[in-house]
Amino acid sequence: GVVITDALPSNVTFARWIEQDSATEDSGQISWTGDIINGESIMLSFVVTHNGEYRDMVENTAYYKYNDYIGSDSATFEVMSAIEFRSCLLLNLASKSTLKSMLPIKAI
Repeated sequence: GVVITDALPSNVTFARWIEQDSATEDSGQISWTGDIINGESIMLSFVVTHNGEYRDMVENTAYYKYNDYIGSDSATFEVMSAIEFRSCLLLNLASKSTLKSMLPIKAI
C-alpha cells in the first residue's frame, strides 16, 4: 500500500477538507493509507489558516512511501496579506514520483 503523511507547519492550522478521499487530520498531521494501481492518482486537498506574521515564510513538506520507494515534495511561500491557503497533494504512481504539493492562494 501507499502511505502519505504531511505534518503541517507550526504557523498554520488545519481548517477544513476540500477533497478528503478517506484521509485523516489529527493535531496538524494529515495521513492517508491505501492502495493505488499504476496510472491511478490520489488527491488530498485542504485549507489551512495562517496564524503567524506577515512576511512569514511557510514551507510545507509532504512525504509518501510505496513499498521501498520513499519520496517527498515541498512548497514554500511568503505571506504577504491575509490569505487562505488551499493545499493540494497529488500522487500519481504512473510516473513513480511525484507527490506534488500545490498551494494556490486565495486572498481573504
